[in-house]
Amino acid sequence: AACPDVPLIYFAHGGSGYLRDQVEALDGCVNVLGIDAKMRMHEAAKVVEGSGIVLQGNVDPFILRHGSEVEVRDAVRRTIDQVGGPGRHIMNLGHGVMQGTPEENVLYFVEEAQTYCAN
Repeated sequence: AACPDVPLIYFAHGGSGYLRDQVEALDGCVNVLGIDAKMRMHEAAKVVEGSGIVLQGNVDPFILRHGSEVEVRDAVRRTIDQVGGPGRHIMNLGHGVMQGTPEENVLYFVEEAQTYCAN
């Protein structure tokens, strides 16, 4: 590899249905595995446990597009809690920002991801 110290992120939209196969095939090849919004993060965390792969994701973009401030912030907190608390994964959406997403909802998402501390 030309850049062995550069972390590699892999994301397969719709890949939650074959997550276990991805972990087996990609273990040692990628550092981060993106999880789409179709799988609960606590289930994904169980699948990657012990592999050294870090999870990324997976707030549903629909919530960001159509949710209230409370719903967006709650989705961020739930996702963080499902992987064991702050600092245990990379917060992201399950698949990109939808066209028409209110900018203030993106702000709520980022603020909550940066400031949330689990109880």
